[in-house]
Amino acid sequence: MSRSPRVKSRSPRLKSRSPRKRSSRSTRRLRRSSGNRSLKKQKRRRSPKRRSRKRRSELDSNTMIQYGGNLVTQIRDENHLNEMANTSPVFVVIVYAPWCGHCQDLQEEVQNASEESETPFVAINADENEWVSNSENLDVKGFPTIFRKDENGFSTHEGGRTQSELLSLANQ
Repeated sequence: MSRSPRVKSRSPRLKSRSPRKRSSRSTRRLRRSSGNRSLKKQKRRRSPKRRSRKRRSELDSNTMIQYGGNLVTQIRDENHLNEMANTSPVFVVIVYAPWCGHCQDLQEEVQNASEESETPFVAINADENEWVSNSENLDVKGFPTIFRKDENGFSTHEGGRTQSELLSLANQ
């Protein structure tokens, strides 16, 4: 008896794969460059030479309490504003917010103008005094808002915010 020759199958025999897990791309990259691993971590870190800037909102509130220097009166409530209106016929009111950049720029101008003028300057912090937004006398729509109080009541200043403009407003 003769045996028939074995016929080879045309489909290739599949090899079984090992049960190991496939690794992600990032771990494969690290494996390839295992010597440079510490260098890659250093690039991701921020360099210690960078200076951290303080945002205007992070400035401590004590810088804004003495708004405009010693010659500027701070108003804490509406009764204090009414007392000021009864004692002084003419004064300039500045409503500011400590986080406002324009208010911070105006602070030095107000200080210089208050030193040169005989008219009193008054500052109101809108964040600490919520009554400002509901006040009948003051129409605050933005910061800083500058008012002039005279015999006719409160009038909004629409001019510039320089020292000379504030002096002309105070001496009208």
